[in-house]
Amino acid sequence: MNKLKSMHWTVSLSRAVFWSVLVCGWTSLSAQPSMKIRMNDNSTMKIKISDIDTIKFGYSIGDTALGGVVFYVDGTGWHGLVAAPADQGTMAWTPGGQTDCNASYDGLYYGSWNTDNIVFRYQQSGTYAAYSCYAKSLSGYTDWYLPSKYELNLLFEQRSVVGGFSNDVYFSSSDNPEWPEEQVWAQYFYDGGYGNGYQFLGSQGQSFRVRAIRAF
Repeated sequence: MNKLKSMHWTVSLSRAVFWSVLVCGWTSLSAQPSMKIRMNDNSTMKIKISDIDTIKFGYSIGDTALGGVVFYVDGTGWHGLVAAPADQGTMAWTPGGQTDCNASYDGLYYGSWNTDNIVFRYQQSGTYAAYSCYAKSLSGYTDWYLPSKYELNLLFEQRSVVGGFSNDVYFSSSDNPEWPEEQVWAQYFYDGGYGNGYQFLGSQGQSFRVRAIRAF
């Protein structure tokens, strides 16, 4: 969260730390020779005010926070996407059979909508892509979902930052609106070589890897 730069600190503060600074008194910040900040991991650090170049509020890509690793942040710095630190495993897109799940939505945050629709359509638990994310509980967060096609590509672009990916194919939650009962979007997460980053239409019955994400 903090970075030594030419013997000066660049301090990034989460929302919780921001409020802590306000409670301590913002006006006193410039009056005191030093300040103590509490980091996301709950540790504290004392820094001289004169050594602070900038104070940045919000989250950055690569932060370990909110249940996983931040891989997308919007312009405000307070909203974005977090990826779980590990895969759910390899599994099929459905618990069996092929059907239209009303999961053709794509774009930012639409993976949650798709995931809810898939689970609602099948009305059952089991080892399949959407449910494995839907039922996930990690670090107190229970709102995980299977990423949309668009979100999956954002995840691919930050795969080296997030880490833990296999040299394999990953499912999205977006199906093909022209053939929703059969085809779903997936993406190669190969590190170079053929198919690197290529998105394609696979079958609901195929088994690919799954990584859960959540929005904040």
